[in-house]
Amino acid sequence: VKLASLICQHRALLILDGLEPLQHPPGPMSGILRDKGLASLISQLAVNNQGLLLISSRQAVTELENKDEPQVIQHPLAPLSAQEGIALFRDQGIIGTDEELAATVEAYGGHALSLRLLATYLRKYEKKEIRRQDGLRSLIDRKEKLATNRHAFGVMAAYERQLTNTEELHLLYSLGLFDRPVSRKTLAYLRQAGIEQLDGVRPGLLGKLRTIFQGPGKGQPTCLPGDTEFDATCEQLRSLGLLNKEDPAHPHTLDCHPLVRQYFGQRLQQRYPSSWQQAHARLYQYFKDLPSKEQPDTVAEMEPLFAAIRHGCAANLHQKALDEVYWPRIKRENEHYLTKKLGAFAADLACITHFFAAPWQTPASGLTDTDKALVLNGAATRLRALGRLHEATEPMAAGLKLRVEQGGWKGAALDASNLSEL
Repeated sequence: VKLASLICQHRALLILDGLEPLQHPPGPMSGILRDKGLASLISQLAVNNQGLLLISSRQAVTELENKDEPQVIQHPLAPLSAQEGIALFRDQGIIGTDEELAATVEAYGGHALSLRLLATYLRKYEKKEIRRQDGLRSLIDRKEKLATNRHAFGVMAAYERQLTNTEELHLLYSLGLFDRPVSRKTLAYLRQAGIEQLDGVRPGLLGKLRTIFQGPGKGQPTCLPGDTEFDATCEQLRSLGLLNKEDPAHPHTLDCHPLVRQYFGQRLQQRYPSSWQQAHARLYQYFKDLPSKEQPDTVAEMEPLFAAIRHGCAANLHQKALDEVYWPRIKRENEHYLTKKLGAFAADLACITHFFAAPWQTPASGLTDTDKALVLNGAATRLRALGRLHEATEPMAAGLKLRVEQGGWKGAALDASNLSEL
């Protein structure tokens, strides 16, 4: 509030470039800002601002979607035109006629990421010839609903084949475990923890790959600056466009495009399901033990616990994550600390999301019936508090039905009262 007030006193230009790391990833919370203060700042500047706030993001900013103020202008970037796509290919030295290049741009829907990855792929592996794109895996059999995802995933499948059994592919799989930028320290822990279980006759993926993060010591994984082999792996992925350039503000953090993370995460889960689950279980333990306080006092201090819940639920440890982290350390049981004391309804809803198999309808099967009713009611009241009234109706009604079936009449009465008010 103070910062917004100071900015509004001047004709200032504020640029928030690349906002998506501060937003929730695609899903039920897609585009919602993680930080309550930043959301408040943006909302206030949308109403009262002598200057200009310029935001760039790969996702829509949910807090601004329903703003009817004339000064709030959203400008979605259009797909590349045929001319722009041809220029991209020519810049990469791709060989082919303008007609062939234009046809490729049209086939890929002008999707910038897909075309950039394709150009790099052809330059690296196919002698820069546009006609050799026919060697890429067919896009027709991919099940992604969005054409943009389907095209990008098709190119990534080609990269996956080319990088088979390389450190580069193993690192991409590891990044697929996360929904945000990841620190080298976290990756180092993951390698040091190792994965015991095997996937069929193959070694567990992450156990097999520990060597690429080992420093000059006696097999001690470090994954920190100075690890020549690891740095070379990162640079190779950056040259292919699969890993973002190093951020000077966060030099020990790795990040990639959300679609890259999504594709290789899905492939890791499909090819190495037991390693996928064990890796998330290890990360659950890591983030659970990370805070110095058993009950952190601020939303920022709780970030590791939020990550622990995500990884715990990805490892099918829903009940454990609820009993060990969410209820005693984030909610502080009936104190409901996160919402009643911090007012962080969006952060709480993001936590609750992970306890659903299908938000906001079906709680995870691993939860007790009592806790299924709890997460249904929790999701409903958080959605209501955030003004998402239509979405709140379904879990609230489902929670009421479950309470009645359980004979929990006090809880059912509260749920019925909440539903009638909604």
